[in-house]
Amino acid sequence: MEEARGGSAEQKGRARVLVVDDHDAIRESLVMMVGVYAEVCGTAADGEEAIAQVEELHPDVVLMDIKMPGMDGITATLVIKRRWPEVKVIAHTAYSDRHLSEQMLAAGADDYMLKGGDLGAMLEAIFDDPDSLETNAVAESD
Repeated sequence: MEEARGGSAEQKGRARVLVVDDHDAIRESLVMMVGVYAEVCGTAADGEEAIAQVEELHPDVVLMDIKMPGMDGITATLVIKRRWPEVKVIAHTAYSDRHLSEQMLAAGADDYMLKGGDLGAMLEAIFDDPDSLETNAVAESD
């Protein structure tokens, strides 16, 4: 159905997601996985680039790595949440360090999850309504 593919993400009810990770392979993998259910509006490799992308692209959600060269995800989250409090920031990291999670949440992150964890949990964190996941899935072409 052609009209289902057209229109903005807002018209489709799909979240606009910015994916931030300093590792190319992880960033590309997240884009592919999240892109099935949401509009990936951009990517960034560090905190400074993430802030610039949020300002330019106005995503609904930022999927934010924590440890990155240059500006880390904690500092970037603090800036993003101060300037754009409506943007949801979901931290994703390979480190299960309680101190890091506390710092990220104190910076304003809305959720915190481990890389390689449950994709369903990540998608539920992106969407306010987990029941909308099926509705938001991109239809396969016939």
